[in-house]
Amino acid sequence: YGEEEAVSDADSHSEDEELLNLFNTLYFKGFDPEGGPLFALSHLMAFHLRLIEKLAVLLAVTVSVNRKYERIFKLLQEEGTGHARPTVGLCLELGRLFLPAKECEPYILFSRDSFLNRFLLKQPPEGLESELARPLALKPLALSYILGEKNALASLARYAAWEEPFRFEEDAAFKEEKGSLDEIWEPSFEPEENEGFEEGEEGADTEYLLHPDETEELASVIQSVTLAGHQWVEDGIMNGFSARRRTVVELVGEAGSGRRFLASQAALRSQKRLLVLDLGRYLQAERGIRSRILSDLIFQCIFCDAVIYVRHFSERTEELETLSTIAEQLVPIVGILIIGTSFALPPSFSEGCTAVSYRIELAPVTPGEQGRLWESMAAGSGMSFEEGLSLDEVVSKYSMNPGRIREVLYNLKATETVVRREALEEQIRRSCASQFGKNATRLRSPFTWEDLMIDEKGEKLLKYAANRVRFRKTVYDDYGFGKKLPYGRGVAIVLYGPPGTGKTMAAQVLAHELGLDIYRIDLSMISSKYIGETEKNLSKIFEAAKNSNAILFFDEADALFSKRTSVESSHDKYANAETSYLLQKIEEYDGVSVLATNNLQNFDVAFKRRMTYIIPIEAPNEQTRLRLWEKVFPPDAPIAVEVDFALLARAVELTGASIKNVALFAANLAAAEGRAIAYEDLIEAVDLECQKIGQLGMGEKLSQAVLMGI
Repeated sequence: YGEEEAVSDADSHSEDEELLNLFNTLYFKGFDPEGGPLFALSHLMAFHLRLIEKLAVLLAVTVSVNRKYERIFKLLQEEGTGHARPTVGLCLELGRLFLPAKECEPYILFSRDSFLNRFLLKQPPEGLESELARPLALKPLALSYILGEKNALASLARYAAWEEPFRFEEDAAFKEEKGSLDEIWEPSFEPEENEGFEEGEEGADTEYLLHPDETEELASVIQSVTLAGHQWVEDGIMNGFSARRRTVVELVGEAGSGRRFLASQAALRSQKRLLVLDLGRYLQAERGIRSRILSDLIFQCIFCDAVIYVRHFSERTEELETLSTIAEQLVPIVGILIIGTSFALPPSFSEGCTAVSYRIELAPVTPGEQGRLWESMAAGSGMSFEEGLSLDEVVSKYSMNPGRIREVLYNLKATETVVRREALEEQIRRSCASQFGKNATRLRSPFTWEDLMIDEKGEKLLKYAANRVRFRKTVYDDYGFGKKLPYGRGVAIVLYGPPGTGKTMAAQVLAHELGLDIYRIDLSMISSKYIGETEKNLSKIFEAAKNSNAILFFDEADALFSKRTSVESSHDKYANAETSYLLQKIEEYDGVSVLATNNLQNFDVAFKRRMTYIIPIEAPNEQTRLRLWEKVFPPDAPIAVEVDFALLARAVELTGASIKNVALFAANLAAAEGRAIAYEDLIEAVDLECQKIGQLGMGEKLSQAVLMGI
C-alpha cells in the first residue's frame, strides 16, 4: 500500500537521505506486503492523509512514547529551557528537507477542516500568536488507538458503549463463542450488570434469531454504504468531508422489540461493531462537550470499523432537533447512522445531511416466535418450565415482545428455576400492568363459572370466546390462519340483556378463566363535545392497552356505539366519525374487547358484523333464580328455618343483581335486631328493590305467597 506516495523519487540530496530513509521506514513499519496494515499506527498511516500530515502524526507520537524526544525537539526549535513538543513550524521545516515541495504547503497543516486537525490533533491553546508555534499533540482517543487500546472509550463511557453482539451457533459465518443474553434486549428496567442472569448449561438450546429478514436487510444497507466508503477512501479521503453515499436508517418498533439487538446482528454480519449512543445522556452533556463526543464517535467509526446506533429519545422538539444535528455532523463523514425509534421520523429529518432515509419496520413477533423466545431465553438463564405448562397456551393468551419476555424471566429467576404456571402468569400480569390513568378502572375477577348464573346458550358462547383466545397460537400459527389474517386477530364480544342480569360478572369470569386483567373503560371521561377529542382519548386507551394483555370492558356501550344515523347536521357527521373510529380501533386491537349493552337494537348491521361473538345474557328463569337465591347467602349467614328459596324464586321475578341487593338489605335488617334472616326481612327488601325499578306492590305479592305457601 502507498507505493504511489513513496518519496524515493523526491528531489532529495545526500545529506537528506537519512531523514528520507527514516521517514520511509516509519511510514511502512507494520505493513504486511500482502495483508495490509498490521498495527494501529500503520493502519492510521494507511489512511489517506497527505505526507506532511503523516509526518505530523509521527512527530506527535514520538513524544507520547518516549520523553527523550522532547529534549531533541527543544534543541531543534532552540527553546530556551525545559522540554518541548514538536510544532507545526518544525514539521514543515523537517518536511521540506526530503518531501516534495507540493507536500509541504503550510495550508495543509493550518486547515481546521482537515481530518488531521478535526479528529487526530488537539486544538491549539488559547492566545497562540502564530499557527507555526502550535504544538503537535494527539487527542487522547487517537493516542490510545495508536498504542493498541482500540476499545478506549474513556471520553464516551457516559454517553456511548459498545454493543457486544450475541453470536449464534447456527450461523456458520459467525460461529464463535456465545455471549450473554443479558445485554441483548431492551428491557423496561435497568438491572445490575449481568446480575442473576447467567449463561445456561453448555449445549443448551439458547439460539434463536429474531427478525432474520430485517437483519439481512439492514446488513445489506450497511455493506452497500461501507463499500461506497472504501471507494471514497481510495479516491482521496476528507476532501470536503463528503461521503459518496449517505443513509439514515430508521429501525421502527416498540420498546423491547429487539431493535438494538437487530442492529448489533446486522453490524456483525457486515464485519463491523455497533457503537450505541444514548441520546438522553448526550443531552445532559454541556454543549461544549458535545462536539468532542461526536468527534470521538467519528474516530471510532473510521478506525474501529464501527457503525453508530442512537437510542432513547422522544418526539419532543428539542430532542428531534438534537438528533437532526447529530445526523448532519456524522452522516456526511461516516456515511450511515442507525436510529432506533418507536415512531416514524418526520420526512424532512434527513434533509439537513442530504442523506437517503431508509426505514425498516419491525413487525410484532408471532405467537410461534414468542414460544421459541420463551424456550430460548429460559434455557439461556438456566431455567425450565414445570411439566404440563403449555407455552402454546401462554402465547395464545399473552402477547409479549422480547423485552417483556426477558423481564418476566429475570424477575422469576430471583425465586425459582423451575417456572410454575401460576408464578409465570402473575409475573406476566405485573409486567403488563397498563397505565390507563383516569380513563379506566381495574376490576377484580374473583368469579368462576360456578358463580355465573346465566342460561345454557350464553354460557356456551362465552366458553367459545374463551377457547378462541386460549388456542390462538394453534389456529393462527400451526393451522396457518395467521397468513390469511394480517389484522383483526383480536376478539370482540357483545354482552346484551336487561340490567342486572350479570353482564359485568360474565366479563369478570372470562378474565378469571383466561388469567387476564380486566379494565372498565369510563366512557364519561372519553366522550367530549370538542371535535377530535373523543378520538384522541380513545387512541390513548388503545395505546395504553397495546402491551397490557388486558380485557377492555366497555360498560353501557350505547353511549359510544349507538346506531349510526343519516347525516342531517354537523353533530351527526362527527358522531358517526367517532363510532367508525372506535370500530376501527377495536378491529386493530389484538386483545379482547367486551361491550355490554341493555339493548342490542341500538347497534347497526355493520357494527354487529365486526363483532366476534354476540352473547345474550337473558333475565334468569325460575330454575336459575333458585340457584341464585341459594348461592347469594354465605354459609355463615343465619337463615330462619321457614325460609324457602324455591318459594322466593317462584313468587318474584328478580335479576341476579336485584337478588344480591335484597339479600344484603335483609341481612342488615336482621343484624340490627340480632336475629336470623326471616321472611319479614326478605319481604321488606323485595318491596324496596322493586320500587326502584317502578314495580309497586311486590312486597305484598310475596307476603301473600308466603302465607299461602305457594
